[in-house]
Amino acid sequence: MRPTIRALALTAFSALLLGLFTFVPSTAQATANAPTNSQVVAKKHPKKKANKNKRAKKGKKKAASVTWPIGPGQSGPTVKDIQSRLKLRDLYAGKTTGFYNPATQQAVLAFQTNQGLPATGLTDRVTYQKLSELTDAMAPGADPRCRSGRALCIDKRSRSLRWMIGGRVIKTVDVRFGSRYTPTREGSFRVFKKSRNHVSSIYHTAMPFSMFFSGGQAVHYSSDFARKGYNGASHGCVNVRDYGALRSIFDQVRTGDKVIVYWSKQQ
Repeated sequence: MRPTIRALALTAFSALLLGLFTFVPSTAQATANAPTNSQVVAKKHPKKKANKNKRAKKGKKKAASVTWPIGPGQSGPTVKDIQSRLKLRDLYAGKTTGFYNPATQQAVLAFQTNQGLPATGLTDRVTYQKLSELTDAMAPGADPRCRSGRALCIDKRSRSLRWMIGGRVIKTVDVRFGSRYTPTREGSFRVFKKSRNHVSSIYHTAMPFSMFFSGGQAVHYSSDFARKGYNGASHGCVNVRDYGALRSIFDQVRTGDKVIVYWSKQQ
């Protein structure tokens, strides 16, 4: 009996050991199934933000600046401004193209010579500042008819009235015009009547500092314009909303002075 029991015990112990070796993986298998260091790093690596930074950089725009001097072959709005100012000095007769052509160079050369500046034909910062100083009050872009004598220069595009004497701007005010059904007439006129405390006989409204230039149309102060701004319109007159400024202009304007109503050219 004893040998039989020992034999059974050995058989059972052997089976137990065999089962343990079956369920425990080998070192090689465990190593093969375990994630590598490179795999773990790849999963935890943060996303790159390079694209966002690039987009942010693209969104930033540098302010336009002028590099002095400006000369032949160059173009842009500054060149156009130079040509417009040279025209006011009667030094440039060409078109304001914005291209620094030979005619522009010759005009700059003449201006520099007249002002005692180094005559190079190139517009440097000093030349431009001097040109601006002498022409700021001469209303670049104003209708040529406004640049001589005494004129109420009224620009429909900029909605402004400039009181000018001898081509120089004395005072500028905002203005409002008639509607499409009662348009303000355009052209060259003369002030034929002044009325300081005028009241409309048609609409029975106050029209202080009226300066009549075409039929019943006049330049005058409008309390409605002062209150509503451009949300309204006149019946054809040129409305002014600055009471004090118009009073000053009214006191200076004479019967017979020019009134020029026009559309300035688009820049």
